[in-house]
Amino acid sequence: MQTPVGEFSLYRKPGRRNSITAKAESWEEWSLILDDQEVMTVEDAAAPWLPLRKRMRTGIHGQLAGLKFQAHAKRSLIPGKRTVHFIFDDHSLRFTVEGMSKVLYRENSIGSRMVAKYHRREWQTQEENIAVTALICFHTVTGLDVFLESPLWDIPPF
Repeated sequence: MQTPVGEFSLYRKPGRRNSITAKAESWEEWSLILDDQEVMTVEDAAAPWLPLRKRMRTGIHGQLAGLKFQAHAKRSLIPGKRTVHFIFDDHSLRFTVEGMSKVLYRENSIGSRMVAKYHRREWQTQEENIAVTALICFHTVTGLDVFLESPLWDIPPF
């Protein structure tokens, strides 16, 4: 995926965990690479779409720019309660819906501020931060946007 900071590539490989759950759910290890440098890793992801949705509800773990994180997601009929949350030691990054727009917030002990906004079919940000750009790429490529959409879209028409 081409971005202002460079081209990101997502690599998937079988997970290293040998638990029964990991094998049954086909856990994978994912790496997001920027110009031959690993920016983000996810230790316990699953295959994209439905298996990954299940893993995101229970939580995944990994590293972003050297910082460990835990991530989880939640869907709701109420737009403000739809979130994809990445929690670090001293701050968190949260994708959510605000009004009719998808936004990314950086939250810490001082408060929260908007970092990026989805507008006209693309994410727009003022930051040239590689970690934020990598997280937006991961969110987009893996289809996590589904958590920010209404669950009513999943109901087939009559």
